[in-house]
Amino acid sequence: MIYKTKEFQARFKKADLDDSDLEVACDEIAAGLVDADLGSHLYKKRIAKPGKGKSGGYRTMVGAVINDKYFFLYMFEKNAKSNINKQERIALKELAKELVGFNQMTIGERIASGELVKVDSEVDDE
Repeated sequence: MIYKTKEFQARFKKADLDDSDLEVACDEIAAGLVDADLGSHLYKKRIAKPGKGKSGGYRTMVGAVINDKYFFLYMFEKNAKSNINKQERIALKELAKELVGFNQMTIGERIASGELVKVDSEVDDE
């Protein structure tokens, strides 16, 4: 299952991307194609801008239990910011660790409250 945090969703709406781009990114993560494993279930993953390559595209921070659940936490454009800073990394690791530990009931509650948004995939595992 794929989820977006409220903050990620706000940035995502402004980007020229759609949910299928996130699904592709999760498939790539599952195949071991990550840009960085930052520990504590936090991964950095590049997503290309449509019509452009990944090098000038978006950087995303994903909390994940690979092949199970993925939480898109944060994103930025490469041309706007080169990387996250130490404080951001610490905070994102903590958030990733918390989210991947949630059971389905807690995830459902967070979706109902608007804190998380579920990505409805073409092929749903449920």
